[in-house]
Amino acid sequence: MTDEFEKINFDEMFEQTLVRDHMENPTPDKAAELLELAAAHKTNSLSYEMTEELRQYLIDCAQEYAQGTSVEKAFGTAKRMGRPSQEQKHISMNAHTWGIVLKGEKVLYALEETADVFNTTYDTTKFAWERKNHDMGEREMCRVGLDVFLVMNNRKLTPEEEKIATKYLKEEVSVSAIKKHNHLQKKYKERYKLKPVKRTVADESFDEFDSNSTDG
Repeated sequence: MTDEFEKINFDEMFEQTLVRDHMENPTPDKAAELLELAAAHKTNSLSYEMTEELRQYLIDCAQEYAQGTSVEKAFGTAKRMGRPSQEQKHISMNAHTWGIVLKGEKVLYALEETADVFNTTYDTTKFAWERKNHDMGEREMCRVGLDVFLVMNNRKLTPEEEKIATKYLKEEVSVSAIKKHNHLQKKYKERYKLKPVKRTVADESFDEFDSNSTDG
């Protein structure tokens, strides 16, 4: 019980600190990392609830593009991450495609629909969907597009949708999210110097008492 609490406590402190750091010193990298964190919550990958700080940050982001269409919101989210304009376009198209694919439609149909919405060609949407990260070998633009779709629409993946996402990304969504989450914590470990708050015997005794009282 104690170890689990300390882990969750540390995760929450890290998330809160990263949000504050970005608000005080905004950078495209940190904006992208906050999107990854938010998406990890939306894919049911993390063992703790999203902090109020990150939730409010996402609300602020959403309000900035509240008057636009879903396409404009996708562009705005990608732009906030500091991506080059071409990548912003690919991410936005992929976010739109995910909205269709997760309904159970075939990817061919989804890519054609996205091409119509973005006034482009099927070959362009197909390239955006299948584009790989040369360093990582994974479908980076496709995965970021999923993150943008989930955050932009404030929704979580259902178990069936997670299977669909895993199929097209060719990697387990939750496993990938956890890896990225752990990588972020290692990246900022020395800078933030966070330490989990220790639980006392009294804390655990109170939890046990409270649980017994509720059961009774």
